[in-house]
Amino acid sequence: MDLELLDLAIRLLAPAEVCTAYEHPNLAAWREVREAIVSGAAGRMVFVGDGEAASDDPAVNALRALI
Repeated sequence: MDLELLDLAIRLLAPAEVCTAYEHPNLAAWREVREAIVSGAAGRMVFVGDGEAASDDPAVNALRALI
């Protein structure tokens, strides 16, 4: 995901913050990743549709290890 696409995702999701009844962890995480990338770090977005499904993708397995 390049910065342009990440910025678009953040802009499209930002209106959800009007609803304060829910937290918006994905939006917060995307903003953190955006700031880290601007600071020179590398970022990778990983989307997992089924948290229980086996995967041979190292990025998916790294994400699962974190959570």
